[in-house]
Amino acid sequence: MVNVLRPDDNDLVKVDYSDLLNKILNVLRSEQTKNPFRLASDRKQLVMDIDSIATQVAALSVHNPLGGSANYVRSATVNFSPGFFDNFPDQVDQIRTRLQELLESVLLELPDNRSIDQFVSNLVTSLTDFQGKTPKLDFTYPFGNYPGLRKQRLSVNKTADHSRDLLKFHKIAITVLNSAEFNSQLRNGLINYINLEFAG
Repeated sequence: MVNVLRPDDNDLVKVDYSDLLNKILNVLRSEQTKNPFRLASDRKQLVMDIDSIATQVAALSVHNPLGGSANYVRSATVNFSPGFFDNFPDQVDQIRTRLQELLESVLLELPDNRSIDQFVSNLVTSLTDFQGKTPKLDFTYPFGNYPGLRKQRLSVNKTADHSRDLLKFHKIAITVLNSAEFNSQLRNGLINYINLEFAG
């Protein structure tokens, strides 16, 4: 048996986002759509104007993902309808591929013709900058602070009128096996990744 992440039993309706995903893809492929990606003037920041894409999609007539249940359902989840469940990965992959094409066209502006991987590697901070002073790598590892990062707490307003919530939470069952072997599994996973990615 493997680790499992699955929705717990619920009575939420099945949803079908295929029309929405098709409309997103059509907007991204349209010649009237301006490329949502651009490089900042320092060429070290990537800006994506997702609002313009969302505005164009919102202006289209999108079928309600709830289908015939839309009139009486108050909340839904990612319980995909059987037909959509099979098509979802392909639709997301098509959107990802189109976004990749748009990003690559922006990177052509760079003088050294970088690939996406090369560009991203110049944006990220090396993990060695976060290295702590403890040799043990587990859930309690004290990563060093990095001054260039910002964070913000996500909070839920407990006093709000929950009958009007558009997003409702439901239970998720998480099964983790062999948690006592976490350190050895993490070490083996890192070794395998390094061997696959960097071994010659």
